[in-house]
Amino acid sequence: MVAELPVLAGDYVVDKFGYGAFFRTNLYDILMSEQVDTVAVSGTVTQICVEETAREAFHLGLKTIVLSDCVSSFDPAMHAATLRNFAMKFGRVMDSRSLAAEIEAAAGLR
Repeated sequence: MVAELPVLAGDYVVDKFGYGAFFRTNLYDILMSEQVDTVAVSGTVTQICVEETAREAFHLGLKTIVLSDCVSSFDPAMHAATLRNFAMKFGRVMDSRSLAAEIEAAAGLR
């Protein structure tokens, strides 16, 4: 847990024990209960936990976005290759500002 990100009343907490956030967790059930069909993935390390979570989401039938400016890696070449590969077959790769603009446009705020 990150102290600067307190858990508020009504927040969901998912304890992740492996590389992917869906593996042996209740994350998918939570998303389905909230009628979520699209996830944006952020985190570290791009070619390990981020990729595993994003691919799990894809395989579960969720539309999946990896936020290129919200992921990181200790290996710049692997980071770049993972983002390119994901964009080719599994989902979208975009930066957080572009996603925010799409959300605002869809909500009629732009």
